[in-house]
Amino acid sequence: MVRRDIMVYAGSVTPRLSYVAGLVLGDMLGLSYEIVSDRRRLGSYPFINYSNDHQMEGGFTILPSGLLAEDGIRDFMPVAERTDGDSLILFPSGDKGDISFDIFSAVFYMVSRYEEYLPYRPDNHGRFPAEASFACRNGFLNIPVVDIWVGILKMKLLKYNPYLTFRRSEFRGIVTFDLDVAYAFRGRGLLRTAGGVLRDVAKGRNPLDRLRSVAGLKDDPYDVYDYILESLRKSGCEALFFIPLGRLSVNDRNCSRRSGAYSSLVSRISTAHRCGIHLSYLAGSDYSLITAEKEAFIRITGDAPEYSRNHYLRLSLPGGYRALTAAGIGNDFTMGYADMPGFRAGTSLPFLFYDLVGESATSLKVWPFQVMDVTLRNYLKCDVSQACGIIDDIADRVSEVGGTFISVWHNTSLTEDDGWEGWREPFEHLLRRTGPDE
Repeated sequence: MVRRDIMVYAGSVTPRLSYVAGLVLGDMLGLSYEIVSDRRRLGSYPFINYSNDHQMEGGFTILPSGLLAEDGIRDFMPVAERTDGDSLILFPSGDKGDISFDIFSAVFYMVSRYEEYLPYRPDNHGRFPAEASFACRNGFLNIPVVDIWVGILKMKLLKYNPYLTFRRSEFRGIVTFDLDVAYAFRGRGLLRTAGGVLRDVAKGRNPLDRLRSVAGLKDDPYDVYDYILESLRKSGCEALFFIPLGRLSVNDRNCSRRSGAYSSLVSRISTAHRCGIHLSYLAGSDYSLITAEKEAFIRITGDAPEYSRNHYLRLSLPGGYRALTAAGIGNDFTMGYADMPGFRAGTSLPFLFYDLVGESATSLKVWPFQVMDVTLRNYLKCDVSQACGIIDDIADRVSEVGGTFISVWHNTSLTEDDGWEGWREPFEHLLRRTGPDE
């Protein structure tokens, strides 16, 4: 028999319980475990009693709320309660267990994004807005509650059995870039360049700047890649670039995927950092568009994309993640809000997507981000100092739980132009906070 660190006894072993136990006990705490519904299989192991059987002795009791035994989606709102230490918990159980709430149900509710399957009023891009979230309405969107809850469980399990050995949690920072518009003028092709010249003339602008940039006689206004790559090199920060390769549309104004200038840029970036695909505005849940853009990514880079993020952060569940999985993309970085910083899934750590409609865990790993440049300037109207303060607050919270701090930046926000004057300061501040010496 394989030796286990701990056993979990439950009245029944459901897909939801299997999933969340794997996330909490396995991925986050680093314990080997087994879930059983037969008491005889507990042997002499330390065990978690996740059942309504109060006669069992010698175990660590978590009183189940019933959510993980359900099948399907119902319209409900979990009970939230603040403890004496002002921590917030979901599915409270009072003093009936060794921990005061059903932590497995609480974690599952947050990371499955249960509420996003229920009716809501979408924003003008069809997205689930931060203000509609349970976390925002209850004042904990800026807190990694899942990571905190798992930390509480760890301390209580250690008190229950001091011989348990847990995975060490270490802070990690990942700086990501969406190259929505990689160049202002270059990489547009003859027809788009001609159209741009006509628009310049119609608006009273000098078209020579455009033409000189296209000809390579003048720097393109959005070409700040020397600055970005050198800043990353000096900081030692881990970075990931998302490359758009969709067709031109009202909301997709990226360079032509046939452009030599664009191909050269992607090649230059990919020699220094990982690159993923920035799926177009309409591709989010469209398997055919995803696969077409994936093929374009392979042609320009020579490799299949392992990472993705949807343009405008458009995401619908479960269709969007099902389409990514079917297309063979294993990691997605869309999980976050455009309108507010914070922890959309309650955690700073990556997790496998659970399909609530199919009632099954999937192979797609979701990497939630916490803050984006556009959120700070355009939505919250922050000045540079306020932006640095929000970055510090999030970095501190993630560092406290040994989590992963993921930020989103655009080359266009680092141009020091078009209203972004001074915004290199918060970017450089973030690099100092999330670098390997942090």
